[in-house]
Amino acid sequence: MVSPLRFGLLVAWLCLVAACLVPSAGGAHDGALDDEGALDRLRSNWMRLRTPSVRLYVEPGQRPGAGRLQDLEAAVQRMARHLDLDRRARASLMQRPIEYVLTGDTGLISDLSGIDAEGVAFADERLILATTLPHEHEIVHVLMPLALGTRRTGNNSFLQEGLASALGGHGGEAPSAVAVTADRVLARQRVDLRRMFTESGFHESPLTAHERYAVAARFVDYLWRERGGWPRLRRVLAYLAGDSEEIRRRPPDATVVQLEGVYDTHWPQLEEDFLGWVRSNPATSSMREETPARTADATARDHRHRLSFWDDGDTWVLEVRALWGTLSTEVAWGEPLQLEGWAASPREPRRYVLDVDRRGARLRDLRTRELLMRWVAPRDRDDVLRDVARLRLDPAVVGNVLPEGWAVWSRPTFPPR
Repeated sequence: MVSPLRFGLLVAWLCLVAACLVPSAGGAHDGALDDEGALDRLRSNWMRLRTPSVRLYVEPGQRPGAGRLQDLEAAVQRMARHLDLDRRARASLMQRPIEYVLTGDTGLISDLSGIDAEGVAFADERLILATTLPHEHEIVHVLMPLALGTRRTGNNSFLQEGLASALGGHGGEAPSAVAVTADRVLARQRVDLRRMFTESGFHESPLTAHERYAVAARFVDYLWRERGGWPRLRRVLAYLAGDSEEIRRRPPDATVVQLEGVYDTHWPQLEEDFLGWVRSNPATSSMREETPARTADATARDHRHRLSFWDDGDTWVLEVRALWGTLSTEVAWGEPLQLEGWAASPREPRRYVLDVDRRGARLRDLRTRELLMRWVAPRDRDDVLRDVARLRLDPAVVGNVLPEGWAVWSRPTFPPR
């Protein structure tokens, strides 16, 4: 229990050390563009499209279809609901929409922002530079200050990047796949979370950038699910909002102090509870699941692999079996897509593709180009599956829409030389 006196001292201390975000690749940036003149010229010359919440700039001749514009607006509205934007914030977003520059050239993003990344957000300017549409991670960065109601748009890097990755994914991976990465890191080694709450500790961690963001996302997901949801987390982030110079001068334990105050606990206990929750709530289950004791609801096959599918309501079970040889196939379903580079392909691209081989399985959304989920082979089998993979899937990952038009595509095999 935190005493009133201690909490009052904490608040007073916070007022002296209000914080903000140090820029990081692929995330939020609270400074100025490196070349604002180039951006102004781009806005003048590129095609401009509009949704209720976004003004989109695309290179001439690269106009996205109506479906992608709908996806963009739907992503903004979905993140706005997650962050509980009030009526005033939503009205502000329509009066001053997000400026979204879509380019296939990461060099252009680097030239404009000084950051080598596939997506960068400037929350002050409500500006996103990105190579994908929609880039939900960057959308969260732009919306977060509106949700907090703070004038300063920077924040603690660990928590801010964790929130953006937990809601919007990171590095081409959906939130569910990011959680799998975090679990593997936390199972492999001890991570000094307390140090990662500092700006230098986060950006100079021996972990890769994607691993850092994944661990941060898992911690934020824990606070969201187990520690009072968004209202409490919003209080922490509102306390920590600031500008970059302030955050660089912040005492090392400033973030821990706020977590202890808002969550009414001490850091060692909070850390222990988080790690225990990760162990008891793995982001993915083993690929050695049993299948339901009934006939499959759907099957599909080609000359070398067979798929069996069971719908258990709140979970789906899929079994992919090699009829001969070893596992090496793709299972596809969902609506047909018109994709560049597929015109000469003998198979029609579909939205969802499950790639299965001896190392595990990976589920991708070809429309958004995201990795939605990853399963790994059990360690006691040397990370190798031979002829069968069984896995469970949360239907929410693919929009709770029952699969249609199953297709099984085995990869070609070649005799050894």
